[in-house]
Amino acid sequence: MPLTLTQLTPEVVRLVERLDATTAAKQKRMEVKALYLEPGVPLTDDLIASLKRTLAQFTAWHGMESLEISAADPADLLEALA
Repeated sequence: MPLTLTQLTPEVVRLVERLDATTAAKQKRMEVKALYLEPGVPLTDDLIASLKRTLAQFTAWHGMESLEISAADPADLLEALA
């Protein structure tokens, strides 16, 4: 089931990405099959830091110990989140 996350900053609250995620319960791993920035959202250092923090919280909330991201658009996002 696709989920949406929001970027919360003092200046703006807006939808920034979509993701398709599942869990590998036996391995305690969150698997993000695909992660997409919405059109027009710039890939900034602040956004990357916010996404890393949010994905870590999302993973922990589901009781998983690790996170694996298989694909991202733009492609630079996957490398930035590694």
